[in-house]
Amino acid sequence: MSGQILHQTLLLVDCGNSALKYQRLEIPLQADDEPGRLFSQLQRATITRIQNSEASTARLVSQWQGGTNYRLSWLSVGPQSVHQAVCSAFERLTGAQPPEAWRPCETVGFHKIQLRHFHNDYREPARLGADRWVAGLGVACQDMIRPNEIHMVVSAGTATTIDLLQGSQDRQARFLGGWILPGLQTMDESLRRGTRDLDGLMGRPRTAQAIDMQSDVGRAAVHREIPRDSSLAISQGIGLAQTGFIYQVAQTHQVSRIWIHGGHAAAWHARLIELEKDRPNFCAIVQEIPSVCFAGLLALAQYRI
Repeated sequence: MSGQILHQTLLLVDCGNSALKYQRLEIPLQADDEPGRLFSQLQRATITRIQNSEASTARLVSQWQGGTNYRLSWLSVGPQSVHQAVCSAFERLTGAQPPEAWRPCETVGFHKIQLRHFHNDYREPARLGADRWVAGLGVACQDMIRPNEIHMVVSAGTATTIDLLQGSQDRQARFLGGWILPGLQTMDESLRRGTRDLDGLMGRPRTAQAIDMQSDVGRAAVHREIPRDSSLAISQGIGLAQTGFIYQVAQTHQVSRIWIHGGHAAAWHARLIELEKDRPNFCAIVQEIPSVCFAGLLALAQYRI
């Protein structure tokens, strides 16, 4: 039909350890040369989260159907059952085999965006977690890192990962490496499993949602108040163990900006803002960036050479 604008449905899928997250973009075919507009559209798009136990082929087909010219850009670090559900759902929607999930490599090149090359300094580049690599790319591809600046990307999920990026003068960025810690909830659950009668000492049963570090921030300046009950002692102890580590890394490596994403990102943001208030020499700017992995997946789908 004359004047018809053709669209493609781009599915950006992050299969994580605890949940599958996705964003769906309806992109005019003419939009390939407009990265700024696409990244802005991504920031406004809804992020849908499905617990891994509920991520079935039928559910994904139901939520993804109705598009045209489907494309898939994805990473997969979670259970094989969820990986297979994504593959099967894509096949049902398109009748075609899905592309392979992205895997880290030593260097990847881009066109049409400010970033020219993204380098991976991991000793064995392919052994880096795809989620960490894609998140780092998600920051770098949006031209957020000035030359020679070092930025930190914190993923606050089942695990807490803390990675460093560095920009250069020639439109390149490097993934320098980073650290992996148990996540907030993982630390809490491990402590409860290994400590006799801990629930009884706290005077109430603890559930999987017992840690609420953001509400602790609201009750008091969490790293100044001395806990006087077991529940607060645990949540503050876990929080300080991780924020203290971030502070040490940020100071040692002269980090300019900290980007936070993941299921516990809001709690992390609140704690690091408290850290900024109490430590004037903590100079890093802290910002949440919920769509960072999806930005990396968008760059790989649209602008990779």
